[in-house]
Amino acid sequence: MSTAHQFMLGNSKVLGSSSVQPSIAISGSNVVTIYRKSLAVSSELYYRSGNIDSNGVLSLGIQTNVANNTSIHADHGETPSIALNNQGIVVEMHEANGHSNALWTHVGRLDTNNQQIIHWADHQDSQHEGRVPSVALAYYKQNNIVVATFISNSDSTTIYVMTGLIDLTKNQITWYNKSGTFTGGNPKVAVNNNGCIILAYEDQNGILTARSGSLNNTGQGINWNGDFTTINTDSNSGSPSVGISDDNVLVAAYQGLPITDSMITDYHYDFPIKTRYGTVNQSGVVTWGDELYGAGLGKKPVIATNGTVVVSVQETPDTVGITTSNDSQVLVASSTLRTIFTNRNAWMANYRNRTLRQLTIPGAHDAGMSMAQKCTNLADIHAVASTVTQTKNFDDMLLCGIRYFDVRPVWFQPQDVADSIDSVPYTGHFSDQAGGVGCLGMPIADMISQVECFCNQYACEEVIILKFSHYFLEVEKDNAINHIAVDNNDADSAKIFDPLKQKLINTLVSAFGDRLYRKPSTETRRLVDIPLNMIAQYSPKILVVFDNVHMDVLFPLNVDDSVQLSHNTNVRACIFTYGDYYVNDTTPPASKNDYDLVVFDHYSNTSDPKVMTSALAPSDLDHPGQIYQYNQTIYHTNSDLYLLSWTLTQQFTELITGSPSIKTLAAKANACLGDYTQGIIQNNQLASYMPNIIYVDFCDNFVTDICNFVNSCITVQH
Repeated sequence: MSTAHQFMLGNSKVLGSSSVQPSIAISGSNVVTIYRKSLAVSSELYYRSGNIDSNGVLSLGIQTNVANNTSIHADHGETPSIALNNQGIVVEMHEANGHSNALWTHVGRLDTNNQQIIHWADHQDSQHEGRVPSVALAYYKQNNIVVATFISNSDSTTIYVMTGLIDLTKNQITWYNKSGTFTGGNPKVAVNNNGCIILAYEDQNGILTARSGSLNNTGQGINWNGDFTTINTDSNSGSPSVGISDDNVLVAAYQGLPITDSMITDYHYDFPIKTRYGTVNQSGVVTWGDELYGAGLGKKPVIATNGTVVVSVQETPDTVGITTSNDSQVLVASSTLRTIFTNRNAWMANYRNRTLRQLTIPGAHDAGMSMAQKCTNLADIHAVASTVTQTKNFDDMLLCGIRYFDVRPVWFQPQDVADSIDSVPYTGHFSDQAGGVGCLGMPIADMISQVECFCNQYACEEVIILKFSHYFLEVEKDNAINHIAVDNNDADSAKIFDPLKQKLINTLVSAFGDRLYRKPSTETRRLVDIPLNMIAQYSPKILVVFDNVHMDVLFPLNVDDSVQLSHNTNVRACIFTYGDYYVNDTTPPASKNDYDLVVFDHYSNTSDPKVMTSALAPSDLDHPGQIYQYNQTIYHTNSDLYLLSWTLTQQFTELITGSPSIKTLAAKANACLGDYTQGIIQNNQLASYMPNIIYVDFCDNFVTDICNFVNSCITVQH
């Protein structure tokens, strides 16, 4: 059993509008933030202060100016940074406005009766010049010690670090030992009350680097440790930030790789915020854990922790398009620190006493579409951009923890094959628009062999769900793909697809054999209410579920042939029927009495992240926001499982042009998944209902880790 500490920043809120350059600090349950109010040269500095509870829920006071002195007038400046210690002392440092790079500071104190108020003393010229300062604060050996870092004003590459002592009788800082030890940019510093220091910055090659050190006995100097550690090796990442707690827990946040689109040459960037958990030992050795998505899309994150919860702030991202703009908001997010299971190839075994209904399971949308082949003429123009939805095959997805697979069979009938029953099944990704536009992915035979390989390799209680739906027949004529048949659940399509489904089911039963879960005739519970250990029983088991199959037609029990009856009985014990609980103006909801598994699964049908995440009631139920849908209790209570479809969908013109690509859309959606899911946790919705399946395009370790973070927040009574 492998575990690790992890946090999942999210439940983002607007900290300040018409604002940029935020910073945040935490000590105990107290949290302070600061930001620059506008993009104007004479920008005022504002703060918000408050508390955070053990669930990571923030309560911050109103926006208040950082007073220039005891007057009501706000101080002005750029790139402010804020720090807080357990004595209730607050320090902020900022650049002066305009062409001057003088660094100014304020010392403040939290109001003893109302932590939403900071009492600021007069501002103070630090007598130093520099850019993008970062400040940290410790109560070290009964002194309030400040650690500050900034970039040289002259060469813009030398990183200075210095310490200071606060004189509370004068509310002023005396600075010591400024040294330019490092070369790079965008430095951030953190210090704890034991004197342990962490410096993060972009080195001269753009690599995100961390260095540990410690305050000397007087607190006036720093002893740096010999080793550098890498937070992220890609030079296209940037703006690293670090936080440290008194028990040497480290947190880091930074801009991930920019999201680009190869079809648009002048495409401006969205940055996914990435995070890492880490530790530093008594010798100053830093160890980082796995990377995880942070609080959605944004820029210039700043992070802090008290060892129990994590807080962060960031700017909103630039608007994507030909012209660069920014809506100039700063966001604040938070998370608890939790222990999650990290053995992704066997994570379900850790929850062997739970049922499927009591879990959040990572899933792959359009599984098997890690390649594109045999495309229709229209789809062939931008085959990869408009049909490829994954980079991993089934074996790799299973190894990274994916357990629910959306498989969409498409039978390919070459022009030299006369009968569709002799066609070959593939995975596929097709639209029913324009008569059928799409491509084939991997052969179903490869899917079967890869799932078998995983099951044979790992003796663990994993339950793998293969869900089949969206059936197509692709016919080749005149050396081109110009005919698509779609299963429309009518008599005409049944003539084509019933024999194909029957043959595919027989293939699966024969290939998987005892790996298939066979529901005992004495088992009266629904599939989702049977504990995993009774399904898997110490080895992986496969649940095969088919949408739109009529078992009484394909495998009837009213047959006279005893061999056929035995076969049909066996098939019906291990192939389960699927009902898609989806309500609109014309489609009634699926009934649990008619299917073995009923899942609520409805996508937002949009390429706009704001529409997908909307909580507002839609004017058209075919384009609902995922937050709106999740808040509808009926979708949870009237289905067996609730599937959170976290995918952005190309609209028809985007499908034809290949821009933005599915990969670009997925990068945006996936970056926001943890942010949204943290909102479910902090809003205490898991106590009522939960997302049972979260499925995405381009799935990887991150979706398993997010699901296991959710699973760690759930208390199940047995």
